[in-house]
Amino acid sequence: KGVDMNFYNFISLKNFKYVSCSIKFENSFSKKDSDILKKMLINKYSKGINELSLNKNEVYKFTLDKRINETNFFKKLSDKKLNIIFFYKKDFLGKIKIPIFNFSELKDFYILELTKDFLELLKEETIYYNLGINKALFMGKENSQNFFLYLYRNFLDLKEIELQIDEIKELLDIGNSYQRFYDFEKNILIPLFKDINLHLKNKIYYKKIKTRKNITSLIFYRENIPLDDEIKDLIEIISPYIVDNKKVYRILREATQTTPVSQLKKEIYSLMLNFNSNENIPFDKFLEAKLKFTRKEANTIKISKKISSPSEIYNLIYTELEKLNCSNYFDFDFFGFNFINQLQKSKNKPLVFENEKIKITISYFESSPSEIVIQLKENLILII
Repeated sequence: KGVDMNFYNFISLKNFKYVSCSIKFENSFSKKDSDILKKMLINKYSKGINELSLNKNEVYKFTLDKRINETNFFKKLSDKKLNIIFFYKKDFLGKIKIPIFNFSELKDFYILELTKDFLELLKEETIYYNLGINKALFMGKENSQNFFLYLYRNFLDLKEIELQIDEIKELLDIGNSYQRFYDFEKNILIPLFKDINLHLKNKIYYKKIKTRKNITSLIFYRENIPLDDEIKDLIEIISPYIVDNKKVYRILREATQTTPVSQLKKEIYSLMLNFNSNENIPFDKFLEAKLKFTRKEANTIKISKKISSPSEIYNLIYTELEKLNCSNYFDFDFFGFNFINQLQKSKNKPLVFENEKIKITISYFESSPSEIVIQLKENLILII
C-alpha cells in the first residue's frame, strides 16, 4: 500500500544520493491499458481531474473489441499494479507494489480513478519525483521508462554519462541482439529516444565513440537550459508554498552564483521535507534563513572552458592562484604527482581537492567545456 515513513525517510533524506530505482507494470500492462493511464495522467496534470467516465462506445474506442465484457475489462484493469524496485549502491533495497486504478460502475458508465497511493507519484515533493518516476510514467514502453530512470538518476551527479554498447543492451534487456550498430540504432535507439524526449523539456542526446572502426560506447548528455528557465522551474516546484515570487527568485538567483542548480534542487527538496507549515513561518522566510550567503566574488574563481588535458587544468589553477597572491596554497602534498592521474581517471565525474585553506572542484570533460571552481576557505560561499 505504498511506502512506510521509515523507508521513505531513509531513501529521501540521508541516503538519497545512493538510491536508484526501476519500474515494472504488473499483470501484462498492454498498450490499451497504457493509453487509458496516459489519458488520466494528462487530465490530472492539465485539469486537476482524477476521474475518467466512459460509456460502452468510449470503451470500444480503447479496446476495438465489440465482444468485450466491459465490467470484466475494468475489473482486470483495477487489479494491475506498478512495481517500484529500489536499489542502494546497486544492491537490492526493497520493492513496493502500488495499485493504479479504482473502478466503479454507474448505470451505463464505467468510472476509473487513480488510487491515492498512485497519486503520490505525481507530487513534486516526494522521493518518486526526485527519482524521475512521474516523467517516466508518460513514456510508452517499459524499456524507455527504465533507461530514462537510469539516466535521470545519474544526471543528478554527472554532466555526461558514458556507457559501453554492451552495458546499454544489458540495461535495455535485449541480450546480444543487433550486432551491427546501424541496426541497433535504427531499431532500438532512435525509437527509444523519440519516446523519451517526447516528454522532456531538456532533451537527452548521445555522441558515438569509436575504437578503431567500431562504435564501442555512447556519451549521453542533456541540452542546456538557460539559467532563468532553470530558476523558474525551481520556483514552480515550490510555488504552492511561497508568497513572494520575486523575492524567492532573487534568493535562488543569488544561490545559483555559487551552487549548481542540480545541487540546489536537492537542497530545496530537503528543506521542503523539513518545513513545518504549522509553525506559521512562510516558506519564503524559511528558505531565506536556511540559505545564507556571504558572497565575495574575489575569493571564488569559476572557470568554464574546453580543456585538452589534465596538465592544462594544473596550469590554469596555479595561474589563477598567483593572481590572488595565493600560489603558496598550491603545496606539493595537495597537488602531488597523483593529481594528474586522479584527473585522468575521473573524466566526466566531479573531483574535489580540499585542505584547510582551499577547496577546488573540477569537472573534467573531453567533449564539452570543463568546469573548475576554486574557493578560499576564509570565505566559504554557501552555508546550509
